[in-house]
Amino acid sequence: TGVWIFRATSARGGLVLEGWLESLALWRRSAETTIRPDTDGLVGGRYRGTLSRDGVYSSRARPFVPEEVAEVAGMANALDDFFPPLPPGSLHTGEVWTDSAGLRIQRMSDSALSGVPLYRFSLEAKRKTRSADVGYDTLPLQLHQTTQERGSFVWHPLVGLVGRERRIVVETTVPAGRSVAQAVRSKIEQRIRVRRDLGVPPNSCS
Repeated sequence: TGVWIFRATSARGGLVLEGWLESLALWRRSAETTIRPDTDGLVGGRYRGTLSRDGVYSSRARPFVPEEVAEVAGMANALDDFFPPLPPGSLHTGEVWTDSAGLRIQRMSDSALSGVPLYRFSLEAKRKTRSADVGYDTLPLQLHQTTQERGSFVWHPLVGLVGRERRIVVETTVPAGRSVAQAVRSKIEQRIRVRRDLGVPPNSCS
């Protein structure tokens, strides 16, 4: 759990974005113990990049991530898919937009906040991976990995993203080979919830 702060400035084709964590708590539980790394070395560190009009973040600089934090969560890449991908234009209620990479976005019925309509979207994505880089070998690890995501996001017509819900399931099979003596199978499920604090004025960090 944590609190993000963002500062954005207009740029051609999107935004120049700077983000940092105001607070962060991480933990990992197992049958034997609970690991809670000290996150003070990461809090306040700057992430810098650009955010395109279709929601794609491109990193330019990342803060130093302490080793004990990196062992629990991949915080160096925390913003790479933090923001939802966006369709190229407005969608009508019920309309669906898809791309060639397996992304599907559908406009759902609107809700309201203090009389302002909130645009609601469902999002589904599926990706497949055949290899992954590993630090202990110069050759990529051969594997079969499927990542499926289902979720939703809410958009305010004036201030942008209000919230996002994500459920990500990653299933991986690593066959026995040069780097792995015995075949390995794993399934990881991740749930992510982002809520924007609309009580903070948009220009309070500028």
